[in-house]
Amino acid sequence: MEVVGPVGARRADVLASSPDGVRRIAWEAQLSPIADDDIRDRTARYESADVEVCWVSPLWSGWIGTVPSIRVAKKSSLVVIDSVAEFDFSQDGGGCLRT
Repeated sequence: MEVVGPVGARRADVLASSPDGVRRIAWEAQLSPIADDDIRDRTARYESADVEVCWVSPLWSGWIGTVPSIRVAKKSSLVVIDSVAEFDFSQDGGGCLRT
């Protein structure tokens, strides 16, 4: 369930920050269907707030490939089965980026 605060502000499922607070990345678990335009709009709002975002979902959807995202499945453990994002969490890395 998405949490919406005062004046429509949304709260990320998980928000991680670098130790100096300069970089932030939101991890969003998208478990229910969402329209392509809606997820692109939500991604744009994160970007306008200087927050990187990566969408995680077990669902196949048309938005996979249009926003930074990974599709996961539970096998013997949780595995990425489809991705249009690259991950680089080194000091100078870019986090979850569209490829």
